Amino acid sequence: MNRLKLQNKNFKAFTILEMVISLAIMSIIIAMVYVIFTMLSKQLYQYSDQTELVNNYNQLHTVLTRDIHNSNKIDYTDSVLTLMVNNDSLTYTYKSNRLTRSYLGGKDTFLITIKAFQMIESQSVFNNEIKHLEVTYTMFDQDIVAVYFKDVGVSNQVNQMFFSYGN
Repeated sequence: MNRLKLQNKNFKAFTILEMVISLAIMSIIIAMVYVIFTMLSKQLYQYSDQTELVNNYNQLHTVLTRDIHNSNKIDYTDSVLTLMVNNDSLTYTYKSNRLTRSYLGGKDTFLITIKAFQMIESQSVFNNEIKHLEVTYTMFDQDIVAVYFKDVGVSNQVNQMFFSYGN
């Protein structure tokens, strides 16, 4: 029995004070990790929203540039831009700070805020009207003005002036 009592005295264990200190340190570390995680997740959502906005802008810019470039005729009345492309018409309608693209197969709505949408006409060298589309986008609390126009070469203007045909 003496031998058993001696062996029991040689066991090492944690004291209650050591356990409380280790739990306090672990809780501080867990709280710091939680705060860092929530901050990173908020930043990730903000970054994803910003990326989506930039992608929407790029999509609208690309489609609008392509449609204007490929158009044969451009008409603009009351915030409606009509483009004739190979006997088909595309219509861009500006309403409630949004731009909607309508075509034979359907309708596209671009999820980007548009502050202004207007057509500006100016005279060219041969007294033909050159139409510029001016679109003001609102991105990241700033206004961005983009100008779209149909690139009409000098040869097309000469043909149109003298032969009544061209681009």
